[in-house]
Amino acid sequence: MQPETKRAVIALLIALIGIVGLAIADGGETWRGYYGGLLLFIAMALLEFRLIKQHFDIRDGKRASLDLLPLGWLVPARTLDQWFMGLVAGGIGIYALLTAARSDLNSAGYDLGILVFVLCVLYVFALIKKGYDRLYGKH
Repeated sequence: MQPETKRAVIALLIALIGIVGLAIADGGETWRGYYGGLLLFIAMALLEFRLIKQHFDIRDGKRASLDLLPLGWLVPARTLDQWFMGLVAGGIGIYALLTAARSDLNSAGYDLGILVFVLCVLYVFALIKKGYDRLYGKH
């Protein structure tokens, strides 16, 4: 896939997720739905602005690659360190999920537990991606 096409597809998907965030905020019956939808929309708008900046940076020759979120410093380079960080993130995620299960449905403990669990799962996916990139080459 051409880099321009890839950026266009990513921008379209981000825009669709932003629209979904607005729909969630519109139909939100609780403060979680309303503010969560608005937060999702704002995050997607910021990602769109980042893509626009990257487009002009690439056009001007300042940059040659597309990194939507430059989080490379969070993922260790060595395999053993990746395994260790994956186990730590998995343990934290399970603890957060258990905390959410013990909390009331409308409490901040529930929301925070689910949020931490989702972030840990995303981090483990980033570790897995880094391992596959090292093994098969970055695509």
